[in-house]
Amino acid sequence: MGLKNLYWFVKHGTFKKLANLMLVEFSTRLKLPFVLGMPYTVMIEPTNYCNLRCPLCPAGNKYMRRAKGFMDIKLYKKIIDALSPYLYELVIWNYGEPLLHKNIWDFIKYAKQKKIPKVLLSTNLQLFKKKDLKSLFESNLDILIVSLDGVTNKTYRSYRKGGNVYKVISNLKEIIAYKRSKKYSYPFIELQFIVMRQNEHEIRKFQKLAKELGVDKAILKKVNPTMGIPKNKRQDMIKKYNPKDTRFIRYKINTKNCPVLKRSTVINWDGTISPCCIDYFGDYLIGNVSVQKFRKIWKSKPYQKIRALNRKGALDICRDCTTFEKEIRVEL
Repeated sequence: MGLKNLYWFVKHGTFKKLANLMLVEFSTRLKLPFVLGMPYTVMIEPTNYCNLRCPLCPAGNKYMRRAKGFMDIKLYKKIIDALSPYLYELVIWNYGEPLLHKNIWDFIKYAKQKKIPKVLLSTNLQLFKKKDLKSLFESNLDILIVSLDGVTNKTYRSYRKGGNVYKVISNLKEIIAYKRSKKYSYPFIELQFIVMRQNEHEIRKFQKLAKELGVDKAILKKVNPTMGIPKNKRQDMIKKYNPKDTRFIRYKINTKNCPVLKRSTVINWDGTISPCCIDYFGDYLIGNVSVQKFRKIWKSKPYQKIRALNRKGALDICRDCTTFEKEIRVEL
């Protein structure tokens, strides 16, 4: 943890949050199978339904094995009430499109009312409506991440099947214009471009568009062509989607003593808990917060077993991990 990050944690923390942070980092440094503190970042999945059919996403292709649904707002509030005293960061997505959830702005607003310093939302922005502008800014969202994997409609639709690039651009313009007119400093707007063979020729156009739109940050992300894809089909997907430019190809990293397993957790729409977002299908579910207390699950022997297997390099999902690949920032 660098000095810049430490300053941010101190600035936005309470004594309880800071004490918990130190306990978690102590557990991570000592490579303990258990965690002395509670997670200080959490990913919550509002839904695993999606309006698009992206070939490499379990929510959009035919390979999702988990049941699909929407998180109940009462369950969401129960989770936030239990974890907000420890949380620095709340990530509101996993697999699926968050804007499909009818209570999404209430989700964000409630988290901010509970003093969570950083709340992030990632969306394909296809479903955003003009009436959502007021709700977006009244929610006090900190970071809005928008996926734009193409500048022309033909390229965009080659992956974001069922989408329309001009709708995304139009919605972004509306949001940025509203933000400027009201002199809001939030949300911080990040535009993401997943580099694939189908769109790598539009990288410069993406850079130009991002600058013209006036987003706060634009990044190029490396594609993960094996995300939730059956092993017998992975080589075909690698050939089809890996870009020719090798700078944008991901490499598997078998992460031992993964800090994610001690700093964070993933809560799926139905309350089930996955150790991380690489558990696409819920093969490693540990418990369910709709019927159990989160603390009991977090400290449980099954969770400790997951961390112990990771420490030995014996956890299957860790062998396919590409989580720690670095993003490439676009100069604006």
